[in-house]
Amino acid sequence: MIVRDEEAERGQFGEKVHVCGDRMEMRYWENIPPGFHFDPHDFPVDIAGFVTKGKARWTIDGREYITSQGDSYYLPTGCTYGLDVIEEFSVIEVLSPARK
Repeated sequence: MIVRDEEAERGQFGEKVHVCGDRMEMRYWENIPPGFHFDPHDFPVDIAGFVTKGKARWTIDGREYITSQGDSYYLPTGCTYGLDVIEEFSVIEVLSPARK
């Protein structure tokens, strides 16, 4: 399967859903503006991500981290995490299983 950027579906928050199968999906969050905020929450899937641009502050299970271009992260099923974007932020995420 090939998904062209211009053909990618949009997710709930405007992210591009590039690939979605039964066991995984790939999303591209592009140019998230500084000040964007996600309250701490949990998700029923594993999430692995790679930061392609910018900087963000994460709160993961009560600990704070800063990620920037070239960093990667892993959020296992059930962990609690929140996000505050510091500099315009882009990230590629793979979720397993797919949320659909």
